[in-house]
Amino acid sequence: MKRSVAMVLLCALAATGTACSTALTPLATRKAHRTSPITSIGTCPTAKASFPSPAPGIDLYSATAAAIAEVEATWTVNTTVDTGWYVGELAASAYMTPSYAASIRRRPPAGAPGAMWDVWAAHDATTTVSASVETDPGGPIDTAFTAYRKVVATVMPHGRVSRNSTVSLNNTASASSAASLDGGAAPNGAVTPDGSVSRGGTDQWVGQAKVWVTYLVVSRTSVDAPWQVAMTETTQ
Repeated sequence: MKRSVAMVLLCALAATGTACSTALTPLATRKAHRTSPITSIGTCPTAKASFPSPAPGIDLYSATAAAIAEVEATWTVNTTVDTGWYVGELAASAYMTPSYAASIRRRPPAGAPGAMWDVWAAHDATTTVSASVETDPGGPIDTAFTAYRKVVATVMPHGRVSRNSTVSLNNTASASSAASLDGGAAPNGAVTPDGSVSRGGTDQWVGQAKVWVTYLVVSRTSVDAPWQVAMTETTQ
């Protein structure tokens, strides 16, 4: 979805008070109520996980800080314990309005998390997220109770050599033949077909960074209340 259409949608939803989100997956397939690339949505029971709390040190009286915290939580995952992207969304609900958080919890994914997750999970990957607000010329103007933010997040997966890697652990394979098709690690510094790189030895893997842009509507109920994310629109 182009930025202009996305922001028209967000403004319209903000005006009506409807809490919902649409997102684009890496394959540019629209999915509703998502801020991360979950592959499918179905009618499933409401998520049973307890409601999370905001991380300490986050200034929730700053719309910018609340928006960045929501995006960072969405993309911070650990494939060794998490079952998919949805876990990040549940964590991000700590920064959402009650109605938006409830809509996320009512719609857990029906299918598998997808190919990218499978590649990262093969490396027991965790992610580090660097997010910042960018100026959005021509975007909506903030009011006392509603703010609009454009957050750009760089998501970096890092883990260990894939269990399916064709590289020998003594690091004797050539760079041209070192990587498996699932993005297994190559000799130190060599680039694999998926753009990942072996770092600091044969047991460490760094995947190709993914960049996501999220447009957020952030709201508060009074000038003395904390800001909460009311809706989002994410594209790659």
